[in-house]
Formats: sequence, C-alpha cells, structure tokens
Amino acid sequence: MKALPLPPQEELHKLFTYNPDSGVIKWCIKPGKNLAAGSIAGTIQNKGYRVIAIARKRYMAHRIIWMYMTGEDPRELEVDHLNNNRLDNRWINLRLLEGRANHRKQLKPIHNTSGYKGVTWCKAANKWMAQIQHSKKHTYLGLYSCAKEAALAYDVAARRYHGEHIRLNFPKPTELAA
Repeated sequence: MKALPLPPQEELHKLFTYNPDSGVIKWCIKPGKNLAAGSIAGTIQNKGYRVIAIARKRYMAHRIIWMYMTGEDPRELEVDHLNNNRLDNRWINLRLLEGRANHRKQLKPIHNTSGYKGVTWCKAANKWMAQIQHSKKHTYLGLYSCAKEAALAYDVAARRYHGEHIRLNFPKPTELAA
C-alpha cells in the first residue's frame, strides 16, 4: 500500500508536539469535541501501529514523526522501528529503509516448526535443512543433525547476504539491548 503524502513540516509543528526521548506525540490544538489539546495523538490500529487522522486522512504516527523531525516525506521508503516494537516511536528507534530491507527483519513465519528462521525439517534426509532467500532466489545452505546448527548456518548467510538489515536467530548481545 502506497503511503499518502504527508502534510508539510510547518503544519505538523502547528498540530503536534513530539518528545523524541519518549516517542510520544501530542496534539497542540483541540482536534475534536472529545479530545483536548495536550492529549496523545492517534489510536492504535489492529496491526499494532499508532495511526493519526489529519483532515480525515489517516497517517502512521512514525511517518508523521519522521517528517516532523527531518522535514522529509519518506514517500516510498519505510520508517523502520529498530527494536520491532511498533509503538516505540522514540527518535533513536526510527530509521529509513527500503521496503525489501524491512521485510528481511520479519520474524520467523507462524507456520515454522523448527523454532528458527530459515530452518525446515527435510523428511527425505531425516535432517534439518537451512536455506535463505536473496536476490529473489532460494539458496540451499546444507543439512544438519540439529536445528540449532542449521539456524547458525542461516545466521552466517544472513549477515553475508543482507548485512545489518536482517533478523537473526541468535542476535549479537549488543542487538539484544535495542
């Protein structure tokens, strides 16, 4: 879904106050009959993001915050939450990513039975198979006697092919702090 163009930064500064340390965005004006100036802007939608309505158009709060802080409309780029908490809109937790890079950060699929991203059971070999997708191709990473070994092989390949924009099975200790 293509994001709507955001209102200009000057308009956002008239409508909102934003605390970069807490990530809270509040109305400067009285936005409606049931809301007061100073109230937290927006509501939480079913996908877990805060959404704010301006002139009857709905915008994601993290995109508004990006425009508010930088004056740049992210347009087709995605504003990513580094720690994957969709409600954590602290400035240090937001960054711009191309869409495909953000998809690489996703958690393991819900139908995954190994417990690890990139690892599946191979019935024919009676072993765990590791594979990764990059450049629109699946790359076979080998068969392993335990799922943890296969997951480690996936992590090595993920760092090689995708760099920092990847969710690993075993993040480095510094990545756990985010």
